[in-house]
Amino acid sequence: MNINTCKYIFSPVVALCLFSALVSAQEIWYVSGSTVNLRKNPTTDEDNVIAKLKKNDPITVINHRDAWTKCKTEEGLIGWMITSLITKQEPFEITLKNIKKKNTAEVISLKNEHSKLERNFAQLKEKHDKLTYNYNQLNDTYERLKEDRLKNIVFIFTVSFIISCLLLYSILTIIKKLKEKEFERIKKEEKEKKEKEEEQKNIKMEKEKEEKEEELERMKLMEKEKEKKEEEKRKKQMEKEKVIEKIKDIVKKKKIGTDITKKISKESIKLID
Repeated sequence: MNINTCKYIFSPVVALCLFSALVSAQEIWYVSGSTVNLRKNPTTDEDNVIAKLKKNDPITVINHRDAWTKCKTEEGLIGWMITSLITKQEPFEITLKNIKKKNTAEVISLKNEHSKLERNFAQLKEKHDKLTYNYNQLNDTYERLKEDRLKNIVFIFTVSFIISCLLLYSILTIIKKLKEKEFERIKKEEKEKKEKEEEQKNIKMEKEKEEKEEELERMKLMEKEKEKKEEEKRKKQMEKEKVIEKIKDIVKKKKIGTDITKKISKESIKLID
């Protein structure tokens, strides 16, 4: 490490230490004489005075040199004063003034705190009154609900029971209607079936009746034909008998032989047939 590097490193440190020492050396002192001159240089020359300070004026001590002290006023003037005319001890008047100022500040702070507490108390009281009012309302509502609880339970139970009964009645009505519709359907089907059977039976009976009528008509026709044949046969028989009678009459009148008569009769019958 060279000298320049050390210089760059230690220079800020040294400056910081000097500044700290200077700040720590600057203390607040007070003027103890009635009127004390602030001088430009640490000499008693008349033309060296730059300001006059009154008793108890505060100054900031920069450093001391023999019987002189370098200091700075509140206005920012820097000069020299005789060390015996200033004191480090705070004057009673300033102490009392600071105490009064501090007490006044504390009183004002306490008054402000008291006002703030009063406002907070008023707000809390207002909130308390509001909460008390709300609590009373809620308590009244709770008591009223508590009184009406049994009525509400009875009412709800009654309504539920009525609704259940209505639902049950509706279900039973629907079931009854469905059964009636089913019964009507079955009855209608049975009726249609019965009508169909009756119709088939009537058709069958009509058919049988027609067949019987046809059979009867056929039998009548056969009977008529039979009667007609018998009538014809009877007529033929009568004609035969007439022919035979005529032949007999002829035979009696002309006295023809029996064999010839029979022969003539047979021939006549053949002709008639």
